[in-house]
Amino acid sequence: DSPRSSQELTEAHEARFSDDVALLQEIWSCPYAMQTMRSYAEDIDGGRSPSVSMLSEVAAARKITIVGGSIPEMVPASGQLFNTCCVVGPDGEIKAKHRKLHLFGIDIPRDITFRESDTFTAGQEPTVVDTDVGRIGIGICHDIRFPELAMLYRSRGMPYKFSP
Repeated sequence: DSPRSSQELTEAHEARFSDDVALLQEIWSCPYAMQTMRSYAEDIDGGRSPSVSMLSEVAAARKITIVGGSIPEMVPASGQLFNTCCVVGPDGEIKAKHRKLHLFGIDIPRDITFRESDTFTAGQEPTVVDTDVGRIGIGICHDIRFPELAMLYRSRGMPYKFSP
């Protein structure tokens, strides 16, 4: 189950995570349904993101780092949608924002076709962030299937890679 309130996130942290960091899942803030993703998308840079506000509140209250899984992010100027992970520090501030690099797709003739690229735009940059728990690299779900990303992070001195 995904946390729906700061209280639920706090309780989840107390039950499952270390004292220093919490990690959420991919697309935790809404149903994972491509046809409705745009209606749940949030403007992170514009400061109109209830999900990121909640993460900031909990991170500051608990004095922890939160690797915020991912939420659908809308960029109003371009209309683009991204699958985005925010890393929030113990001060409640966003330390980094990672946009999923490798979008999943499958096409089995006469069976199933699913392409995240029909909805999301791929991110362009790997994300490295210095946190209170150390230097970490971020990947989201399908990004884990690309060992080059892990090797890049390792070459940059990151012992940890988080992949919600």
